[in-house]
Amino acid sequence: MKTCRLQVGSGNDIQLIVSDINLFREKSPVQIINGWDEENEDNNMPSTLKDISLVMWGMVGCGVTWQLAGELSKRLNLENPRLVSDTLFDIFREYVELSDDEAFARREAAPKFPG
Repeated sequence: MKTCRLQVGSGNDIQLIVSDINLFREKSPVQIINGWDEENEDNNMPSTLKDISLVMWGMVGCGVTWQLAGELSKRLNLENPRLVSDTLFDIFREYVELSDDEAFARREAAPKFPG
């Protein structure tokens, strides 16, 4: 089992809804932890591209990725949504297979954008 960590803020205008479609009901795939609980330090790691890749690769379906590829292609004036889609799927596949430590190391090594 792979774990996806999403840190959800306390904004009043955003709500996260998770639909549990686990067929066998052995164990719920959803666990909500208190972000202020220091005992859960391992679960409180910042979100990484691995977490988003797990969502995009295994939870929302390929239609969302195709839609994202179309928007990126249009906005970057590439007019090649297939290339963008293939690239996104390659990135998601690669990151899904990383360990949490590798994903965090890549996050730390990524270029920082000016605020």
